[in-house]
Amino acid sequence: RSLAAEDAHLYLWVTNGFLRDGFAVMDAWGFAYKACLTWVKPQMGLGNYFRGATEHVLFGIRGRLPTRSRSAVNWFQAPRGRHSEKPGVFYDLVEEASPGPYLEMFARRNRLGWETWGNEAIEHVALGAAG
Repeated sequence: RSLAAEDAHLYLWVTNGFLRDGFAVMDAWGFAYKACLTWVKPQMGLGNYFRGATEHVLFGIRGRLPTRSRSAVNWFQAPRGRHSEKPGVFYDLVEEASPGPYLEMFARRNRLGWETWGNEAIEHVALGAAG
């Protein structure tokens, strides 16, 4: 069971090949699946059967925390960044839809208003490149 608040939102990134695992993690952490958000990328990626041009974020809730916006859609388009770096538009969507506090695990960089956990985010702070 997760250490998240009784009323919380979860945004869990999964690639196409790991969707089942993502649902299992949500269940183990006590979150109920509610929606799948899709990042549409303008360039093709890797893939054995189909070339991946999307990634997904499983959205789940714990308790009764409502979203703050009724106008957010379940997809966004943004170019790829560095390996595993999430696009800024995703963070904007989370901040629009969910009240804080915000935590990103395995963060590639820091973001104002977010707690981050990850070696790369720590390295950015140590080098004075937070942001």
